Amino acid sequence: MKSLFECFEIRKKAISHFWSEEAWDLFFVCITETDRLHHFFFDASKDKENPYHESFIRFYMELDKFINFLYDGFVQKYSGEGFFMLLSDHGFAPIKKEVYINRLLEEHGLLVLKNERHFYERIDHKTKAFDLDPCRIYLHGEDSFLRGHVRKEEKAFLLLELKRILRTLKGENGDEVFDQIYEKEEIYDGPHIQKAPDLVCLPKDGYDLKGSLGKKEVFGTSLFKGMHTWHDACCVLPENISISKKPSVENLTDYVLQYYSQ
Repeated sequence: MKSLFECFEIRKKAISHFWSEEAWDLFFVCITETDRLHHFFFDASKDKENPYHESFIRFYMELDKFINFLYDGFVQKYSGEGFFMLLSDHGFAPIKKEVYINRLLEEHGLLVLKNERHFYERIDHKTKAFDLDPCRIYLHGEDSFLRGHVRKEEKAFLLLELKRILRTLKGENGDEVFDQIYEKEEIYDGPHIQKAPDLVCLPKDGYDLKGSLGKKEVFGTSLFKGMHTWHDACCVLPENISISKKPSVENLTDYVLQYYSQ
């Protein structure tokens, strides 16, 4: 916690320098400390008995003051003529359990690991599927990987089997672990789609999907207290931007162009 405040102070000084002393046309400010705060101290956010609760709240008060400093400076320097936006590419939720997808694939005989070498070099040629963070599952296709094992005609059946395995996985009290499971054709397009993961999985809040290798159990815990959520990304826009639904970080370019085309 002490390091978070120290880092934020240094970041504010750097941002303030470039904001006021350097010439710029486009200015991005990225506050990373909130991400770290949530990963390591999310359990302190609402628990007043937690020894870090007051520090958690104080950090957000300091952040709010800094955003106000930037906005006031923006209005003063440019009389409000310009585009000022706040956004986050994800939200947060408390972690119930971490979920080690590669261990699940191992248990079902789809991932075979060698004892020698390190990290993903341990994947044996007999492997049929493996996972990369944050739950991007690849079929070990002979047309995709040098030592790939899965034939093209096997892929459709294997994808069905993978989705069945994932959907039957239950967490605490029989909770569902997965919210959405997408095949790559459902969410990707373009000339490089063959490089996309074959399945992309989004979890229910509380289940943090991990691509770790070498875990002995499917479920576990670590020092992390908070996890990313995909549905809580936020976007705060100038009042004169016209939107028909909840603003999305995916439409950033459209919002900027709309503002400057008025």
